[in-house]
Amino acid sequence: MMKRTIGIITLVVIVLAVLGGFYLNQKQTPKQSIDDNLKSEIKLVAVGDSLTEGVGDTTKKGGYVNLIKEKIQKNYDTKVKTENFGIAGETSLQINKRVTKDPKLQKSLKDADVITLTVGGNDLMHILKAKGLALSKKDVSSGTDTFEDNLNDLIVNIRRYNSKSPIYLYSIYNPFGISIKEVKYMNTAVKNWNSFSKQTVSENYNVHFVNVDKLLSNPKKTIKNKDGEAQNPYLSTDDYFHPNNKGYQLMTDELYKQMMKSREDWLEK
Repeated sequence: MMKRTIGIITLVVIVLAVLGGFYLNQKQTPKQSIDDNLKSEIKLVAVGDSLTEGVGDTTKKGGYVNLIKEKIQKNYDTKVKTENFGIAGETSLQINKRVTKDPKLQKSLKDADVITLTVGGNDLMHILKAKGLALSKKDVSSGTDTFEDNLNDLIVNIRRYNSKSPIYLYSIYNPFGISIKEVKYMNTAVKNWNSFSKQTVSENYNVHFVNVDKLLSNPKKTIKNKDGEAQNPYLSTDDYFHPNNKGYQLMTDELYKQMMKSREDWLEK
């Protein structure tokens, strides 16, 4: 009788161990994409200004472009190849010129599964540098009209080389929202820029708006510099203009949210 009881207990322990191991294996599967319906490899082409180049990223790996690659590969069993065509200081007109003149960029766009775009910040900065604290509503309105035309042309030209793949357009943000409040119409300018960007996005096929304005312009929590002045915790202390590593992480997380909403356009076969 004792031997039989011991045998039954041993059997129960073995069964529980097997079931426990199976359950643990199921819970610990990190990838979401052991899925025949998903692509094994995608190509992401990033076009734009310093935010695409990754200025302010202390790792020197390319800011959000590298981070979004890592995030996708962490969550999906998919290899991500990226090409970064970001050049600091370029305006919408200059970026558009590259798209129409650079054969290497054109070929990359043609082969892209995903296209990301940062543009507009330098257009606004050029107006601000010219007008300074005297920036007026008229200046903002005039600059917005020009940017709207340039942005639409840019998207049209990208579509000449890739008519289908999703384009994710980042908003601009106000790096002076905390430090330089004297620029009266700066917030208005940023809102207008983003409003027209969002409108342009809605008028073009498979273009998505990635809004980081609220995240980066006026964060709820600030930090203080050595003089006790409030500073934006998501901007680089080198220039208080470009995102720091935390800022690029915010940009990446917001991009990922938008990409997941339309993943059938780039991740699924």
